[in-house]
Amino acid sequence: MKNLILVHLESVSELILNTNLKLFPNISKIIQESSYYKNYYSSATSTLMVISDLCYGGMYREKCTRLESNFNKIGNYSTLFDELEVRGYCTKGIIWPRIVTYGKMVNGHIFGKNMKVDAMESYAKFIENIENSIKTEEPFALFIANFASHISYRGAEEVKNRNSYERWKEGYQKIDDTCGRIFELLNKTGKEKDTVVVLYGDHGDDYWGHRLHNGYTHAIEPYSSIIHTPLIIWDMEGEKKTEYKLTSCLDVKTKIMDLLFDKENENSRQYIFSRNIFANQKNDVMSLSKGYAVANEEYILLVSIRGLELYNMDMDPANTCNLLEFFSMDPEGKITYCSNYTDIRSMHFRDFFTDKEIRHLKQVYRQLRKNLLYETQKIYEEAEKSVKERDRELNFKRINRSHYFNMYNKAFIDKIEKWFDNITFMR
Repeated sequence: MKNLILVHLESVSELILNTNLKLFPNISKIIQESSYYKNYYSSATSTLMVISDLCYGGMYREKCTRLESNFNKIGNYSTLFDELEVRGYCTKGIIWPRIVTYGKMVNGHIFGKNMKVDAMESYAKFIENIENSIKTEEPFALFIANFASHISYRGAEEVKNRNSYERWKEGYQKIDDTCGRIFELLNKTGKEKDTVVVLYGDHGDDYWGHRLHNGYTHAIEPYSSIIHTPLIIWDMEGEKKTEYKLTSCLDVKTKIMDLLFDKENENSRQYIFSRNIFANQKNDVMSLSKGYAVANEEYILLVSIRGLELYNMDMDPANTCNLLEFFSMDPEGKITYCSNYTDIRSMHFRDFFTDKEIRHLKQVYRQLRKNLLYETQKIYEEAEKSVKERDRELNFKRINRSHYFNMYNKAFIDKIEKWFDNITFMR
């Protein structure tokens, strides 16, 4: 049997990874020797939600009323580590530092019903525990997480840089160092041929670019800049490739079981689905406003109490331009291109927003809206909530006009320009 090491990359998104490669030399090298899933998305913007979804292979905690409670109400579902333990694996979680959510991980059965999780006092002890766990003669399945990159981490003894930005960088460097050490230890113990290593990002961070959210940087609405994260699967004897098929956090459990036990399931996702808090949690409009998203390979559609947002993820990876702001919406949720934008002077805009592009965006919107309505209805029903309750918490009949495009008004602009011309003439 092959061993497993599942490596949690805290707060690492595709955007963070690919714009800061200098911080990740070891991960960059691992990618070259692995299968790298470029269209992989997390199922949530919260660490514990992602870990649970990944380990269980599903969104099974939607009845929870708070993020930090009721985690053990999981029913009869089993985790990846539960199933590997039954097959004779020695399972263990090893984390550093001991973060405030450690108790929730253990008491909530995040990894499984019986899995032991060691929270280490120092980075040196963390690496030592990993080495001792790899040395075992039994087949092993390890969950390894270095949480030093969490924006709130302030470990005075381990991360001493002078300001928050420097600590931010050092946190990522610590994660990268951990990944490099894991492969050194596999080589040292001769276990590299018999071990599959899976590295995944849980979420990125949004530094208040989409509202302040009372200061939160994740656990906010699932913008693609947050949920588009790395998935890297290393197997010395396996295929090395870049995979562009849509892949969800919910697919990882099956992928791992297939790799360990020589099975193969074809992935044929048309879209992914993600959220920020449980369906049964209370909306907090100022902090964690409930948000859901579906995405295909190019576009993402989000809904919250503020309305709908549509982004092209390839052209706009930070999700800054809500394409729906160029449209109006009728009471049935159908969209119509706003005619006043035809007066915009620049060829940059006019030559892009052609009739073909407008038809294309309408088609994308219709399909993603259909998928989003279906997935949100399903998840609310699993939380024993009605569609009416969903529609009170999520506004599918309004465009979230939180940017500046709705300010474009031809009559207003003509008036301003006339005033400006008069002032210039008088001078």
